[in-house]
Amino acid sequence: RSTITASQHVADALEAHYGRRIPAIPYGAALPDPGDSGLCARLGVTPGRFTLFVGRLVPENNAHLLINAHRRAATGWPLVIVGDAPYAEGYVRELHAAGEGADVIFTGYMFGDGYAELVHRCGVMCAPTEVGGTHPVIIEGMAAGACMLVSDHAPNLEATAGTAATFPIAEGAEGLAHALAALAADAPRRRRLGAAAAAVARERYSWATCAERYLTVLRAARSRRTAGRR
Repeated sequence: RSTITASQHVADALEAHYGRRIPAIPYGAALPDPGDSGLCARLGVTPGRFTLFVGRLVPENNAHLLINAHRRAATGWPLVIVGDAPYAEGYVRELHAAGEGADVIFTGYMFGDGYAELVHRCGVMCAPTEVGGTHPVIIEGMAAGACMLVSDHAPNLEATAGTAATFPIAEGAEGLAHALAALAADAPRRRRLGAAAAAVARERYSWATCAERYLTVLRAARSRRTAGRR
């Protein structure tokens, strides 16, 4: 039996607590552009000029923080929130109330081509999370060449490897609003960050590399098990 994590930061934390190192194997990511189905037009947003959030609508993912920052930043861009959480109905209602009159669009769950179409066409993809390890939506956004904006939660910084704009989670909505406004006003920077993120994703987050690393760990575990039976 093997325990594996997707984040070196999580591996470090577990080693510090339990005194044992476990393998850290990043997820793979591949998110080809499915083409333009007219989804942006149906949502009423302009490609390259909207902020995108994707995730479960639970407090630790900080959609409420992003809505607050979106109001403060006043970029003129809509905020598109993809996701839901039927087990957190009260919090979701609070989000909808907070977004009223602020050009916030809630799509609900979205998977497959629709999800990919929005990631490829957003101006900024924001992941303001502050808990957990590697979030798959971050590396999928990178693979799509999106301009990423993440909190300074250590696994987010690890995953993006210097290719994302960041904000200090300790500064809350004010810090995030500043980062959003700066990105919205700087198209060349958005293009540079998106290109850099895509390059890192190609190098680090291929599914072939991910699978090979898992096979290496599983082969080692099988060898240990075989040796233990002798």
